[in-house]
Amino acid sequence: MKRAFPATLLLLAHAFLWTASGRGQTFYFADGRSMVVESPKVTDGDLVIPLRTGGGGAGSAEIRRPLSTIVRVDWPVPDAVAEAEKAAKTGASAGLLEKIDPLLLLQEPFRDVPGSWWSRAASLKAVVLAGLGKKAEARAMIGRMRDAKSREEDIVPAEVALAGAMADSGEADEALARLDALQKDALLDSSLASIAVARGRAWEKKGRFEDALLSYLRVSVFYPDEKEAVPAALEGTARAYEKMGDSVRAALAQDALAALKPKPAEEAPEPPKAAKRPKAPKPAEAEAAPDES
Repeated sequence: MKRAFPATLLLLAHAFLWTASGRGQTFYFADGRSMVVESPKVTDGDLVIPLRTGGGGAGSAEIRRPLSTIVRVDWPVPDAVAEAEKAAKTGASAGLLEKIDPLLLLQEPFRDVPGSWWSRAASLKAVVLAGLGKKAEARAMIGRMRDAKSREEDIVPAEVALAGAMADSGEADEALARLDALQKDALLDSSLASIAVARGRAWEKKGRFEDALLSYLRVSVFYPDEKEAVPAALEGTARAYEKMGDSVRAALAQDALAALKPKPAEEAPEPPKAAKRPKAPKPAEAEAAPDES
């Protein structure tokens, strides 16, 4: 007769692991249970979770949960995303694809799970590809994002970057058509503001500075709180006014842009030195005793 102890031990370990906490990604399942997995591994459509031995090392046993039963994941911000976002803002695209591609591969099985970083990584890759002039690859990446029903806040930056690359390469009409379609479905102020800036840029490329100005002014009028879009809109406003021969309004736009830039911290005045206390006078020396000799 087979002994039941090993199976019982395995079930106890299983029950313990479902409630254990630790570092890593927390997966939430349809049955209400959750699990922290440090290094997610997927095999044949299942999330593979290794069971640990009492000594802390990885044992040979494992449990599996179908990916279809995962309803949400809490995944800390991957280093590659943080680095890529920082570099993208400065225009430093060199080497970014080498950081983003491995993350996309890791996130691919979870791309449809809320909390996955696949869409954000895909958006960053599309932005980098557009910046490198690889428009066809950027389009393909955006197509995959749409197939995956990525969020608006991920799709719009990718589309805006692609439209910018198209306008820069003489495809301003196509860029405007793409932005028009994007604008119809956009709901977020951040999206609408970035689309307006991209439309202004495309109109500039066509030499239609009045239309460009109207696009840029939409940001200042309707989306003044969008901190990432407002500076670009003001720069575009100044350029459009200059091209239209209105140097006064161009200067006003430049002044408004300068007012947004953080001012260097003024040097704090040195604290007043404490006044020195006057030294107490030394006590008078005792008079010498009279010489009685």
